[in-house]
Amino acid sequence: MTRTEFIGKWAQRAEELGRLSASVDGRRLISEFLAELERLFREEESEILTLEEAAQYSGYSADHIARSIRHGAIENAGRVGRPRVRRGDLPRKPGALRNEMPEPILRVNTRRQIAQSVVTSTHERHDG
Repeated sequence: MTRTEFIGKWAQRAEELGRLSASVDGRRLISEFLAELERLFREEESEILTLEEAAQYSGYSADHIARSIRHGAIENAGRVGRPRVRRGDLPRKPGALRNEMPEPILRVNTRRQIAQSVVTSTHERHDG
């Protein structure tokens, strides 16, 4: 399951529960959500990547990752001549960290966005 599929599934569930005005056992619902989230993380970490994919994910160059495999710092999940890397084994370059979450289905405005919309609003203000 991808992150997009995960979010879609839970957004659909939330919509369905809301439409039905369902009363749910919050503890069971959250437990199920967390179990699926944990499974998603495990699946992501076990994904096998090419050196190019690993470079894109980690922020390090493919050559750097290949050297790390040769020196034993990263385990080769592939074979000799065709190295692969398990996503969970990759280091992350601090300057290259990026938000990997897809755009939220329900946009939540930040304080800055709300303030900006108030300042740039075209509605007239009527002081009574």
